[in-house]
Amino acid sequence: MPITRRTLLRAASLIPLVAGDVAAQPNAVPARVVALDWASSETLLSLGVAPIAITERDRFLSANPAFAARAPIHDLGAPWEPNLELIDALAPSIIYTSSYTKMVEPQLRRISNVVVTDLHGGRRDQLARCAGFARTVVTAFPGLADGSLLAAMEQTLARNRAVLSAPRHPPVLCVYLHSNGRFANVFGLNSFAGNVVAHVGLANAWAAPTNSNGFDYVGIEKLAAIASARMLVLGDGAKTERALKTLKTSALWNAIPAVKAGEVRLFPDVAMYGALPTAVRFSQMLVDEFAREKPDAG
Repeated sequence: MPITRRTLLRAASLIPLVAGDVAAQPNAVPARVVALDWASSETLLSLGVAPIAITERDRFLSANPAFAARAPIHDLGAPWEPNLELIDALAPSIIYTSSYTKMVEPQLRRISNVVVTDLHGGRRDQLARCAGFARTVVTAFPGLADGSLLAAMEQTLARNRAVLSAPRHPPVLCVYLHSNGRFANVFGLNSFAGNVVAHVGLANAWAAPTNSNGFDYVGIEKLAAIASARMLVLGDGAKTERALKTLKTSALWNAIPAVKAGEVRLFPDVAMYGALPTAVRFSQMLVDEFAREKPDAG
């Protein structure tokens, strides 16, 4: 039998995933999981299930350095155009994906079982869906997924809500800045970020209509209409750094009330399509930002 690239990939895929997984839980059998969206990837990793392959591996790990020690072995490329040949060669037992890969879903189903997570969009509570998905992971991988880690995340969310929900704090304006510095995604009540903001008891300053994912795509001049709010810039690494550098000399940016008042904060690496671990981290950032301040009296 000739040795082909596919043969080599299949052989490589038989290497144990993470030795620590089995050592820590002797009865656990490492799962052959592929995750094509970051929300699935971070949920699985946060619960102790290490996928053998994810999309945009290096970028994901740059945004989520806490997972570097349990890094998946293989990079499947872009989530909307994953490497189907590599997925087939890895022979996964299950593939987690989202609507990003709808066009290739039939091919994925010919390779293995497919779970479409449906965590975002549709004007439904995205935070609740992310928590529900984490619970299904614990159920799906008994002995491997650590239910105590899920309990700890849910307890942190509850604790952070208790810290911020009683006092009055200024409303927040959550934005994602596009790298050209001219446009922004502004997150309303039905967005992932908006769900977390509401969960901890803060008011969302953006009341304008949004798309089905809960955000509005606007020119930055539209942000000047928000008279009193703290702007939280949800960072995306170098893209956000470029945008902020460009905006330093922008008359439109400097006319925004939050900018003029010095009420702009950068929250690094908060994905706008995050999952439960991102929600927990974002909620902790909100506590760190507001809990030490004297609340509004009005």
